[in-house]
Amino acid sequence: MTSAMARTRLLVSTVAVGLAAAVLAPAAAHAETVYTFAQVQSHGTAQDCWTIVNGGVYNLTGFIGRHEGGSKVIIGLCGIDGSAAYNGQHGGNQGGENEPARALARYRIGVLDPASVPKPTGSYTMAQVAAHNQAADCWSVVGGKVYNLTSWISRHPGGPAVITSMCGKDGTALFDSQHKGSASAAGALNGFVLGTVSGSSTAAPPATGTGVTKLYSMAQVRKHHTKSNCWAVLHKKVYNLTKWIPQHPGGAATITGLCGKRGAAAFNAQHGGAAGVASILAGFQIGRIA
Repeated sequence: MTSAMARTRLLVSTVAVGLAAAVLAPAAAHAETVYTFAQVQSHGTAQDCWTIVNGGVYNLTGFIGRHEGGSKVIIGLCGIDGSAAYNGQHGGNQGGENEPARALARYRIGVLDPASVPKPTGSYTMAQVAAHNQAADCWSVVGGKVYNLTSWISRHPGGPAVITSMCGKDGTALFDSQHKGSASAAGALNGFVLGTVSGSSTAAPPATGTGVTKLYSMAQVRKHHTKSNCWAVLHKKVYNLTKWIPQHPGGAATITGLCGKRGAAAFNAQHGGAAGVASILAGFQIGRIA
């Protein structure tokens, strides 16, 4: 009996010592999984949503429907570096809000390999950019850099039409009119950079392929008054807006209301002197009013 009791005391003592050591000893460092930027980009949908925040990689698929600020905010981060957007909203690492940080931590799956982040590697002319002018193949220039925005179109929080209107063009003015000074918007573009633009980054050639110096009469403009053949006059310039109708962020009806008419008053009432809108229009000018 004495021997058995001794063994029991020894076992209890050993366990106690072990537990004490476990409590006092620092936890072993946990090596996190390292992901490349390309891997994060491949998870860019609402059904499979990864993002990067301050070097960490997060699977936010299960968080989309729970986000208090709405699902669109999170969907806009899928497949990109969302650090700027997160920091702008929640304060980042220094002095940030505790609850968003705790909520985010639940979805952490690893860290980003910084060497895998794309960097501008090529130089492209505006003629090359202009060749990628469709939603299925969309390049644009913003601030002198060339971006392939094709995969961003369907995920843009402001709707696809805003991005498709930039395809094949210098979208700097439009971007600045919407996001000037926004670190989150600039950060969202980081993953789509291809390179820099060489030479002039002025607007792409007119969508119709005709010169902008040709003169038209109002009688000629009035003949193009349907949705499938829509010309309009704005500030003595003639535009073929047929291809812009389905892309207009404000809806097709606003543009079809201008077909065959002088639309300066309506345009000014809506947009005033907005440089971004004027930049978009430049790609559709076909001439001037006689």
